[in-house]
Amino acid sequence: MRLTGILLLAACTAGAFVPRANPALHGTYRLEQVNAQPLPYTVEDYAVTLHRGELSLRENGRYRMVFVAQPEGGAAEQVKMTGVWAAPGDSLVLTLDPGTPFEETAFRWELQGSLLRLVDPVEDEFSWVRVQAGESP
Repeated sequence: MRLTGILLLAACTAGAFVPRANPALHGTYRLEQVNAQPLPYTVEDYAVTLHRGELSLRENGRYRMVFVAQPEGGAAEQVKMTGVWAAPGDSLVLTLDPGTPFEETAFRWELQGSLLRLVDPVEDEFSWVRVQAGESP
């Protein structure tokens, strides 16, 4: 599915490694902005609009990422990804579960209070806000 590939390429990785999950990052986050623009955000190069995103970084080194995205002229759909995460130094590496043929990508990360900023290798910035327990992402 083209949309899934675009989102995975933009936000995930593939490969295997031993997780080093930084405890400061544990939690659930809601996507608030892409490149300093609020959602919905249209990725012009791919003609896809991101409506919503959620990222859960679990203490056990597993993650879950969900996007609601809409290709131009199509219906919005939910894309779910799972795998393991690690945060060596200032990188956040999200590795998809086996069987997904995408190249590995690491994000630079910065955590300021409840705001998690992830910057991918092409300098796209994803701003996520930590969701408090009981709050809906």
